[in-house]
Amino acid sequence: MPSLQLIVPSLLRGLPVVSAVLSMGALPTITESSEIHITANGSDQADIHPHSHLRNGELQRTCDIETEAKFEKAKRLSWAHRYDDSLKVYNELVTSCPWNSDFLLGMGDVAFWSDDADAALDLYRRALLISPDRMDAHQALAKALKKKGDQRALDSTLRQAKNVMNDQQHATLVSYVAGLDYSREPATLDKSKEWEAEVGGGYEYLNHGYKDWSSSFVGLQKKGPDQTIYGRVAELNRFGLTDAALTAGVTQKFLGDWVGTIETYDSPTGHFIPQWSMLGSIRYQTDWPVGIEFGFRHASYRTINNEIGTVTLDGYIDQLRLAGTLYMSDLQGAGGLKFSGLLDASWYYDDRDYVGVMLGYGTQPVIVSPGVYRNDQVQTYLLRGLQEIAGPFSLYYDAGVIVQGASYTRAGANLALKYSF
Repeated sequence: MPSLQLIVPSLLRGLPVVSAVLSMGALPTITESSEIHITANGSDQADIHPHSHLRNGELQRTCDIETEAKFEKAKRLSWAHRYDDSLKVYNELVTSCPWNSDFLLGMGDVAFWSDDADAALDLYRRALLISPDRMDAHQALAKALKKKGDQRALDSTLRQAKNVMNDQQHATLVSYVAGLDYSREPATLDKSKEWEAEVGGGYEYLNHGYKDWSSSFVGLQKKGPDQTIYGRVAELNRFGLTDAALTAGVTQKFLGDWVGTIETYDSPTGHFIPQWSMLGSIRYQTDWPVGIEFGFRHASYRTINNEIGTVTLDGYIDQLRLAGTLYMSDLQGAGGLKFSGLLDASWYYDDRDYVGVMLGYGTQPVIVSPGVYRNDQVQTYLLRGLQEIAGPFSLYYDAGVIVQGASYTRAGANLALKYSF
């Protein structure tokens, strides 16, 4: 909905997560069908590590000093949804300290969020072998079994938990499991699903006598571990005219923490949108859950050119993602560089599902009529989100108001149905 293609730079959270190859060293292999018989004294630990004479607390501390910084890095990467990178760090931790249940639980959580149920179950079970009295480990294992839909194994796990819990603790665990609901989610995720198709559209009401705007589009993207290729075909109706637009782009990860994007935009009609446009951006992801991105777009309209530079800083605080973007636009012949800003706050209540708000203010180019452009004070108020609805289907939505200075105000909504295959 931002005017004149002032599109928020891709923050690349959607880069696909690829399951890491877990080299677990000397850790024992536990299959899906294996049952762990937990006893109050944790006697199973003798076969897992060379320090079986140590108590659990002493055992956990043997790795704390040398690996604390690396453990914090693994957690920060997972908070930033960089699951593949987080798994690599956790793998180093688990290989060097295979008897540390904190590492196993953390790695299991990342596998769980990556929809790798089998890896998550294996890691949670190993954590329980080492620390059979950890409530969070019991909850994690039960959660993974329920999501996978393995009721027999879940019932067995709850029965065995009685061996190391009092009645109140066990009742708490049972109540926790009863509150979990994965009925709308697939039991397992097909890791070969690298494609995503989408179809959608929008409608906006305008004041000051302008005709309402509408749009429709179809898109397709192929996601890989280091590269995403995407394209979209759209039809837009504004000012009583219709424009067609084709967008194509590629996002490429390189040098570990860097991501580059190149995008081209073309319209064979170009009545009110750019006849062509080119975007380039580069992003650096720090070890903390913070990233910075620089972008530049050139847009060529029928009668005028526009250059837009962007700087975006984003990060995570637990499940809350915060981002701020500074726009610097230079509309040809319109008095030089103008500035505007956009703030984005999104709450991820599930791994992919989120709801958020976008607030923007500043001077931006505004199209008054086909071929007529000027800078004006623009205010943006937008609510948006993504919700998985059934199996491979999810729904993106946004709704809001954009005040385009004295020219007009737009109020409307957009919907897009996404399908992964």
